Amino acid sequence: MTEPRGLPSWIVRSNGEREPFDPEAIFRELFRATAHFGAADAFHSRELADAVLHFLSESETGETVGLETLTDTVVKVVRELGHVSLARVLSDGPAFLAAHQHGATDIYPPEIIAADRAGLLALGDREDQPLLAGSVVVPRLPRMLQALEEAHRHTGGYVAIDCPEYLFHAAPSPGAICDWVGEMREGLRRTGLRAVVNLNCRTPPPWAVSPTGGLFPADVRAQIAATWAHTSQSLLDELAAAGPGPIRIDWHLCDSDFEPERCSHLLHICRHIREGAPIALVPDRARRAVALAEGLDREHPAVFSVVGMRVDGLARYLAQLPAGQPGGLLRVIPALASLARSAGHARLRYLRANGSPAVAHEFLLERGRLLIVPLGLRSAVRTGAGDLSDDPDVEPQLLRAALGTVSRFPSLGPPTILDSAPPGSGLSSPDEATELAARATPQNQLRRAAALHSDTQTGTASIFLPTGFGADAAELYSLIEYAHRLPGLVRFQFIRAGTDSPTPAAG
Repeated sequence: MTEPRGLPSWIVRSNGEREPFDPEAIFRELFRATAHFGAADAFHSRELADAVLHFLSESETGETVGLETLTDTVVKVVRELGHVSLARVLSDGPAFLAAHQHGATDIYPPEIIAADRAGLLALGDREDQPLLAGSVVVPRLPRMLQALEEAHRHTGGYVAIDCPEYLFHAAPSPGAICDWVGEMREGLRRTGLRAVVNLNCRTPPPWAVSPTGGLFPADVRAQIAATWAHTSQSLLDELAAAGPGPIRIDWHLCDSDFEPERCSHLLHICRHIREGAPIALVPDRARRAVALAEGLDREHPAVFSVVGMRVDGLARYLAQLPAGQPGGLLRVIPALASLARSAGHARLRYLRANGSPAVAHEFLLERGRLLIVPLGLRSAVRTGAGDLSDDPDVEPQLLRAALGTVSRFPSLGPPTILDSAPPGSGLSSPDEATELAARATPQNQLRRAAALHSDTQTGTASIFLPTGFGADAAELYSLIEYAHRLPGLVRFQFIRAGTDSPTPAAG
């Protein structure tokens, strides 16, 4: 299939009046029309809508399309795809104009609710709260509590805190570290937010005033860098002391962390991991945005919605189709990704109409994006991929197909990323990760995760460790060094056998 040229911007009525072209209106009208034949089918409607949009992009190359032309195109495409009765219903006068969209006070329209009930989507923003799902918070010294309370005015799920070690320009006392962490914990308790605290990034955050360049002598720069490294370790120790809770520590890795003189630092982190501290490891790569949490990085400070894309639900949907009806995960997963993007589009429209003033602050909606979480990928491959189930590359193929869909037709919006479930999202994957771990070494799990992450450039892998593995911190150190050499790996977290993963891996 060739790359589509683009979609019209305007619909022109017969009297010359123009209205914005709303691609979602085609999906909504198809969903309404399928109800004439029993239960309305959200997935089938989304498939047909995507086919119409592709044909429309090829046949109507201008900025406008006539309402009659649009209606004829929809009817023609639906009929040629073999749905003659549905085409007849559509020819009676469909409503493709933006004025007919669902009420602005509805979080999700009926077609998205139907997809959720059918097990095709998992909506992470069910509550009637006009808040973002996640955002990046600049740490403060002092007033970290205030920073989190301000963030809670526009964010209801999780926050990423970018390198708080840069707050301290001199080696802080243990009391100063304890006070800052205590204030952050109190802020999380009051707001109900979850936090990902990023430490040891390869480059300083944009807000940090770095005195390490310019005319400073090399020995001064080295001393300042050593201070920040020591502060990172002190923050890690204080954060890890309280055990599991609303905080995950993301420790960033770079090549210098594996130099002999820094070996003791990483071994210290290994001991924390061995003791069960909630630590994820993030290899920082050149020419890749600094990942701060699922869906968040330094270039994208907000996630306005989290939508689970139930690949296992799609496999069950295909299994229920009449014999001989075309299916196959690779063929239809683009429609599932498109369905998830429609859910994000509805949520964005709701936030624009009902969001609090704080949501508009700093243009977070304009700088934010939708996070789609692939769920049930492994179990779907086993049950729904047919002769592809023995293909080791089928899971990356499925992710590539989904990624290609959400990157097509920018006018469909919104900006979208595939990633794992963020902390506190309530989304979970039914993948039998422990079963996979029972027959895969940690190294094999890491290689599989790196293959899945390489295309999306995102993901959090839960790596299950066999009983007894890592009793010696040096063994865990060697595994981390091995993981760092895998170029595609984005983020990974070790889970002991028999322990539930706190962050189900989408890849």
